[in-house]
Amino acid sequence: MKRGVIIALSLACVVFLFSPVLSGPGSSPPAPAAPGAMAKANPEEGKTQGLTGPYDYNAKGRRDPFTPLIKKTEQENKRILTPIERYTTDEVKLVAVLWTGKGYYAVVTLPDGKSYTLREGTKLGPHGGKVLRISRDSMVIREQIKDYRGTVSPKDTTLKLRREEEG
Repeated sequence: MKRGVIIALSLACVVFLFSPVLSGPGSSPPAPAAPGAMAKANPEEGKTQGLTGPYDYNAKGRRDPFTPLIKKTEQENKRILTPIERYTTDEVKLVAVLWTGKGYYAVVTLPDGKSYTLREGTKLGPHGGKVLRISRDSMVIREQIKDYRGTVSPKDTTLKLRREEEG
């Protein structure tokens, strides 16, 4: 039974493969066109359609495509930063607030483990931040942040003193 099915399938494949050969020359390939007829068929094919003159590009109101989207920031004054100015305001931790007759002082700890005493007007952070205000339980730092468009806007960061109960 299996042998008969295999023979029938093999025979069907052979007939299918040789059917174009067995059909004969019923259809002939298309005759090649005359060389002169091809050149005369479309005389305006090489010309561009729809353009009357050279293209004029108007760049008014558009950005220059060759300028980078992200500009490299260059240090304006090329001075060496103090340890307090090397760390961002998110990395600074407010440890204590001191009060003297002259006003409040803030004690902060940097990620390198060193502590510093700050007062109002002290520079802090790489973005030109200054201590704006120190109160009994917090300190406000104002930085000038430049966004992706190059617009400079002030950003206030408040560091709060952690109480003993808060753990």
